[in-house]
Amino acid sequence: MISVDGTVYARTPFGPDYAPTDPAQFGLSDPAALLDPETGVSSLLPAATEPRFGPEARVDGEVVREVSAQIPGEAVEAVLTSAEPSTPVAAVFSIAGDSGELRGAELTGPFFAADVDSTYTIVLDGYGEPADITAPPTGATPPG
Repeated sequence: MISVDGTVYARTPFGPDYAPTDPAQFGLSDPAALLDPETGVSSLLPAATEPRFGPEARVDGEVVREVSAQIPGEAVEAVLTSAEPSTPVAAVFSIAGDSGELRGAELTGPFFAADVDSTYTIVLDGYGEPADITAPPTGATPPG
């Protein structure tokens, strides 16, 4: 998926082409919203309850600390989606030891069905690097 200026493009189900898509029809949100500093994945950190420090790990040469927590389903629904917003979501955050920046999040909960847990894994890297994200031509084969 590619999101540019409020339009989301996704590959068509049976081909290599992109087409404008409404992610809500698949129970998803705009992927660009995940990185919004006010309302994106980082907004889940202050909503977390019952935090527990886990082990340190090395990811791409950097030391990160894992923090496990519960996130209220209502907070998760505002960022991703939830079939049962009254159910808390289990989270494991990876936080860089030196900078305190969020490097990843693994969220497990009832995203698509109230009685089935699914997992979102989000990896954040390239802090401070410029990103050139452009809309693909409709019907064009995706790059790379």
